[in-house]
Amino acid sequence: MVNSNVGTKTATEKAETSMYRQHAVTDSFHQFGLPIVKSSSLVEDLHKSRRILDGYIESKRDSESERERAEAEHSNALELVKELTLLIERSNRSKEFHKKDTGALKIDIKVEENAFKLKTFFQKKKNGDYSEVMRDLEAAKEEVSRLKLDVDSVLGEKVALEKEVVKIGFNMEEKLRLLESLKKEIEVANEEHFLVELGKIDASMERKEIERLREGEGEEVLDFLVEKNKKIKKMLEEADSSKGIEVELFETTSDVEMLQTQLNLFKKMERRGMSMSRSNRSFERGKCTLTVLKEVTEETEAKKEALASLNAELFKLMMVMDELRKQINQAKEETGQLNKILRKNDVKLQKLNAKMIMAKSKLEIALSAKERVTSLADSLAGSLEKLKKNKEAAKQEECLLIAQKTVTEMETQKTKLEIDEKERELNSNLDELEKAKQAEALVLEKLESLIEDKMERRETESKNCSTITISRFEYEYLSRHASLAEETAEKKVAAAEAWVEALRASTKAVLMKTGTLMRESGMMRVEEEREVFRTERTKRLAEDETHKFKRIPEAEAESYLSPKLVRKSTPVQRGKSRRYSSAGTPTFFVIKKKKVPKLVKIFSRKR
Repeated sequence: MVNSNVGTKTATEKAETSMYRQHAVTDSFHQFGLPIVKSSSLVEDLHKSRRILDGYIESKRDSESERERAEAEHSNALELVKELTLLIERSNRSKEFHKKDTGALKIDIKVEENAFKLKTFFQKKKNGDYSEVMRDLEAAKEEVSRLKLDVDSVLGEKVALEKEVVKIGFNMEEKLRLLESLKKEIEVANEEHFLVELGKIDASMERKEIERLREGEGEEVLDFLVEKNKKIKKMLEEADSSKGIEVELFETTSDVEMLQTQLNLFKKMERRGMSMSRSNRSFERGKCTLTVLKEVTEETEAKKEALASLNAELFKLMMVMDELRKQINQAKEETGQLNKILRKNDVKLQKLNAKMIMAKSKLEIALSAKERVTSLADSLAGSLEKLKKNKEAAKQEECLLIAQKTVTEMETQKTKLEIDEKERELNSNLDELEKAKQAEALVLEKLESLIEDKMERRETESKNCSTITISRFEYEYLSRHASLAEETAEKKVAAAEAWVEALRASTKAVLMKTGTLMRESGMMRVEEEREVFRTERTKRLAEDETHKFKRIPEAEAESYLSPKLVRKSTPVQRGKSRRYSSAGTPTFFVIKKKKVPKLVKIFSRKR
């Protein structure tokens, strides 16, 4: 009961510690913001392995408790064998004493007087020894049957323990396979982590190169844009100057047109002046106009030359403006292309940044998974070491159990051989007892015939006289032997009482042991009732035997001479023990015990 309570306490404590560990792990995951994998095979396998380890430790403790029980039962069996040997030695001693008494009877056959008292005394003595021997035989048979039942139960428990050891070995192999699969998964995770780190390094290198290229292209574009802006400013300045020249040209063209109109008027006036040559006034005016016209023509020629030069410069300016427009368009196209390239680079950078963020998240997940895997690997390594230690301990225990099994088998064989030898000795003793009984019966018949002859003689003598003459030697001899017989009878009665008390004490001890064993295994009530019935029966038998030994009437003395037929005792059906399921009671297997052949039937057949 104590072992079962301790086992349940340890099991509850282990369950509480495992729950506390699980809560601690979940709290740590929540604190660090790590994702909790609910449906992961690794965690389930770890929990299964922990449960299997707890079951293995509990089964180991149960096997140790069963081993202690088997050792206790083995010691009890050895004690019972010793008690059997002592009982057989006692029976042998009683047989020798009986032989000595028969020798004394043969020597004292010559005694003629008081023979009837000696006859009754020897009959009582013989009956007492025979009853003691039969009682010893019955007790020995019961103890032998108990020993055989105990040996069978121990062997059954050892077979169950061996089966449990085999199951534990299979569980260990499954755990080792699981550990190998976990190692492979850890190696795959390490390879993935290595590949992720390599990808991270490559991505960082590409990012740095792209940033360098972007910085160089940005500097080149800025220089190109600065140069283009300078050219555009120059062109705008030239365009502003060309606008002033165009205004001057417009003014000059307007002046030239006015002068041309005036020239046309003057030519018309000349044509008219040729017709009006008569008047002097017009002539003088014509001279003035000619001088003016010459000056105007000179100025117009100069203006024409300036206009031609201006037209050439304007043509050059138009060519420059066209080139500037082309360059501006090219610059716009190049700026658009550069903007497209910059946009593409920005998109690439955004993608690279997203990839970097994803890689960082993957790296963080891989690092967390690596930490988990390392922690799992550490825990699995610890559990592996524990499993190896437990496996070694189980192997050592298995070797010890095998050695103990061999020792117990040898001891059981020795006990069986000793029991067979003792049975043979008992059979030989019984044969010798029967021979001694036959010799005693012959001696008693001779004594009866002598007593009858003596009685007839004394009757014939008593008819003549009322007294019977006995010699002093015969009187002293008979009185001395009567006192010795009384003393031996008292000693035998005291020894029988002591033996009955020892039997009671041994039965009480056996009852206490069996009671504790049956309480542990859950079969208390039926066995207690059975043992109480047995104790009451043994007490009644012992009390009846003591009363019979003390108070045997003379009329029943002759009935004890004839050996009684041994009745076939019907085996009492054992009540089936009910198992009361509760949290405190440990699991056990009800092992069917082999039927042992009864020694009483064997002896009755031999007779």
